[in-house]
Amino acid sequence: MWTGDKVIPEIITKESIQELGEVLKRKPVIWDNIHANDYDQRRVFLGAYCGRSIDLYPYLNGILTNPNCEFEANYIAIHTLGTWCRIAISTFSQSNDSFDDVQMADLSYDESTPVNEDCEMPIDMLPSLTVADVTSVVSGYNPVEALKLAIQDWHGEFGLKKKAPLKSYSKRNLKATVINGQTVLTAIPYELDVNPSRDTMIEMKEDKSKFMALTHDDILLLTDFFCLPYHHGEGGNRLSQDFEWLLQNVADIYEQPPSKEKVSGWFDRLLRCNDLCQRVYLLFENFCKIPNEAILYDLYPYLWDLKEVVLCINSYIHWLSDSINGNLSVDIIRDIHRIMDMTIADPPLHSDYTEPWHIRYLGGLTVALHKLLPFSGGYMYLDFSPDTPSNKIIRSRSYTPADKDALYSFSALECSNEELIDIEKAELPGDRDIGSIIKICPKTFFVIEDFEGGICGYVAAIPSNKAYVDSLSETWVPYVKEKYVDEDLVCPKITSSEEWRSPTSSSIIIKLTSEAAKECVIKRILNSVFSVLKACGSTTVYHELKNDIDFDFYLKLGFCPVDNVTEKLLCRPL
Repeated sequence: MWTGDKVIPEIITKESIQELGEVLKRKPVIWDNIHANDYDQRRVFLGAYCGRSIDLYPYLNGILTNPNCEFEANYIAIHTLGTWCRIAISTFSQSNDSFDDVQMADLSYDESTPVNEDCEMPIDMLPSLTVADVTSVVSGYNPVEALKLAIQDWHGEFGLKKKAPLKSYSKRNLKATVINGQTVLTAIPYELDVNPSRDTMIEMKEDKSKFMALTHDDILLLTDFFCLPYHHGEGGNRLSQDFEWLLQNVADIYEQPPSKEKVSGWFDRLLRCNDLCQRVYLLFENFCKIPNEAILYDLYPYLWDLKEVVLCINSYIHWLSDSINGNLSVDIIRDIHRIMDMTIADPPLHSDYTEPWHIRYLGGLTVALHKLLPFSGGYMYLDFSPDTPSNKIIRSRSYTPADKDALYSFSALECSNEELIDIEKAELPGDRDIGSIIKICPKTFFVIEDFEGGICGYVAAIPSNKAYVDSLSETWVPYVKEKYVDEDLVCPKITSSEEWRSPTSSSIIIKLTSEAAKECVIKRILNSVFSVLKACGSTTVYHELKNDIDFDFYLKLGFCPVDNVTEKLLCRPL
């Protein structure tokens, strides 16, 4: 068996197989790893079988595919390989040189089926292509057309009512239970929002449109995002290129005097990118509602990862677009958005031997987008998906004056039970917790909300602790003196740490509902907020803990305790 010139080659040429056959004195069998994903926890491959011309067919004894770990993720991989085989058989049907020693066979075991001792399967076991199918792909195997055929068939599977099975080969979202001394892995039960009243397969097929909104275009976009080891599909490339271009050229909108052409071009690209982001959110929402829980559980973690990174980078880019009139340094903006030249990590002399677990490809589209952010938090800021699939999307956005009342009411909540302390006195906790930050640095105050606009929390970021302290006495203290008898009730307590007061030191205050915290969004939100602080010129961020519960969480994110202070103060470099 032969994998190619690498463990996972992008292309297997006819010449290489001919040469191998001459060395072996027989036809080889290809063990194809093009869809294998066991080396990368953040990638799954839904692209069509490609990079192997049907001209290989006469020189092979067979092809074995080593697909994704997740069973349900392999529909397109196997379907398109089957199309490849049918096209090859149709093309070389007049020759006796095709797969002489080993025939493509159904390897599933069935006691009622007699064993063929000669291990030869008739060619007609492979389903024949229709006239339309042949017309679309017969001019040589066409991966694009083969993918369309596979999606057309796969779409029906999403609408079937199918429970998630034991997932011993799936990499995430498993629950380990010890039974009779043995650890058993099972998928966590998931209840759909819509419960169909009829259960038979025929009735499910008839009624699936009532609760299955996923379209063929949605599935095509899904395959674009999770294509193959060495490349993304059209949608994935467009998303990556738009984000990269926007960040590389964002300094143009801050230059003085502004160039009308550059500013207009940048915002036009932002609008196009935003449309694609909306498609990502809609794809995620529709996917989470599919009746087929087996597919849902296998693919949900990957789509959740991508959705979170898109939310993160989109939030950051929109903050940049809203901060044109701010006092940001053009030099800092330009410097922190320099894209890493991957040829440094992958010299041309070694590129022919690069495998997909190289830094250039590791993590796929999700990690490629994550690397565009100026804050380099690494994998620890890419959290795993929730155990139970949910289509709830929580986003962060910049504060507007219209948010003040809702945020002040939220500040009056006790986060332990999320009940109002006293709505009549909501301004006191609001002024105490966030009033000074909204007053002094509203541009770096972020509202956390669901897609329906419900407040789920906030992250109040102070871009420069020194500038904030200097402004307190000028803008905030006079205001609270007029409003309250005892101004100490609402004036923020300033730490005694001298490093905290540095012009390049920043700080954050976080308050989220328990629902938002359970959605595993904190790391993603911090990723975008830290990128904002870095764009503001900060080099170190501080956070004061209100309790010890979150201490380990922040340590894992690279924070460390600040010595010689009375507060539970943590900091980390940006």
